[in-house]
Amino acid sequence: MPCSNVMIKKEKVIKASADNTVAEVLEIFETKGIRSVPVTDEDGTLVGIFNFTHLMKKLLPVLEPASDDDSWLRLKHVNISLDHLQGSTPWVAKRLELLLPRKLEDVMIKDPHFVHEDTPIREGIRLMTQYGSPLPVVDENDQKLQGLVTSQNVVTALSEIAEHVVKGNQVDE
Repeated sequence: MPCSNVMIKKEKVIKASADNTVAEVLEIFETKGIRSVPVTDEDGTLVGIFNFTHLMKKLLPVLEPASDDDSWLRLKHVNISLDHLQGSTPWVAKRLELLLPRKLEDVMIKDPHFVHEDTPIREGIRLMTQYGSPLPVVDENDQKLQGLVTSQNVVTALSEIAEHVVKGNQVDE
C-alpha cells in the first residue's frame, strides 16, 4: 500500500510559512486542534516542519555538551525531570516570551524526513517510528507538499488491514 492511500491531501493540510511566528502557530495549534504544521514557501515547496514536540524541546533547559564531539549523542538520551522546579510557571513564561515572537524559519525543523506518494506505507511507518509524526508527502520532482501521513491515518489503515486478516482475506502489499 502506498503512502498516497493513507495521506491527508494537500488541500486539507493546514500549513504555515517560514515568516509565521511561533505565537501564530500556537494559535493555529489551539484553534485547529493539531500539533504539527508543515512549513512551505510561496510555491508550496516543503522547507520545514514545526510541531508540539519541537516546541517543548525549545522550552526545556539547554544542556551544555562536554568537550568531546560525541557528547551530544549521550545528551540526546538524557531524561530530564522538571518536577523539582516548583513554581516553574514564571520560568516557562520567560522562555515562552523569548520564543513566541521568533519566526518559524529560525526554529523549525529544517530538512524534515519525508516520503513520496508511491513510497510503501511500511517505509512511512518506519520513518514515523524513528522521527515522529506527521510525515510530509512531497512530489518527487519539485519537493512540493502533496499531503501528510499522520499516525492516526496509519492506525485507521492498520485497522482496515486487520479486518481483512480476521476475515481471512488476502491483503495487497
